[in-house]
Amino acid sequence: LPGGNARAASSSPMNVLFLAVDSLRADRFASHTTPHMLERAKHGVVFERSYVSLPRTFSSWVTMLTGRHPHHHGIRSMFPRWEERAKDFDGMPKRFAQAGYRTAVVSDYAGDIFGRIDLGFGIVDTPTFDFKELIRQKALTRETPLLPFLHSGLGRTIFPALRELPDAADPMLLAGDAKRALRTLRNDPFFLTVFFSTAHFPYAAPAPYYRRFADPKYRGRFKYHKPVGLGQEAPPDAVDIEQIRDLYDGAVLSVDEALEEVLAELESLGLKENTIVVLTADHGENIFDHGRGQGHGDHVFGDEATHV
Repeated sequence: LPGGNARAASSSPMNVLFLAVDSLRADRFASHTTPHMLERAKHGVVFERSYVSLPRTFSSWVTMLTGRHPHHHGIRSMFPRWEERAKDFDGMPKRFAQAGYRTAVVSDYAGDIFGRIDLGFGIVDTPTFDFKELIRQKALTRETPLLPFLHSGLGRTIFPALRELPDAADPMLLAGDAKRALRTLRNDPFFLTVFFSTAHFPYAAPAPYYRRFADPKYRGRFKYHKPVGLGQEAPPDAVDIEQIRDLYDGAVLSVDEALEEVLAELESLGLKENTIVVLTADHGENIFDHGRGQGHGDHVFGDEATHV
């Protein structure tokens, strides 16, 4: 533990702040996309050859929190059956809770999985994903000009479905949720998980991040985001692919800024010396590398989707 209070801090239970970024490739842990986290890593331990066993969010999170591979814990897709989810996974959050810790998970749209499975979190502050929410999302996305104004703390209070929208995921809003969770948990030992979704497709980072690396002259289909389609649209050309990669890098950079906000709050609350911070990803991302298309989970070829 760094700092002068290390000896005093070591006599009390260590908190754990588990930070994760959806779809963060290992090669984007770099000076242009994660400058804050790269600087933080100089004071910690970096695992350079860490791989996920199945690059799907649901499967990978259960693996991380149980220490078992998907073919053992049984969650092998994004939509497991009820009987596959309704069992005692004896997850790490449950173990921490049994040891007297307060446990919580906070996330935006990709974190809906935590509401569909019991891994032992006492507080689950994540979106829900069901048919009703899907209808609400579609209604909101029809009002595209209003989305920049609605995406605020007040907007999300009035329209909770905004937390579900992948087309406008602002990591700073999630950082605010995480900071509030830290203030709520600070007086007890805690295991807090914070899961950021902005780097997940459609790579729709808020301004100014979506244009940070992009060519300002680009006027193609993917100026603001690149959803994964159903195979009916024309494939992207070389200029489109460069734009999509730039969108992804901007999304990662936006999350890096938000992560720094969370860690700054940890320090301002006087919790730095007594908290173990873990930063990782549930999987990486294919962005038209070596002809493998875009996305994750459809195969395990190459490092892009499995190396974290």
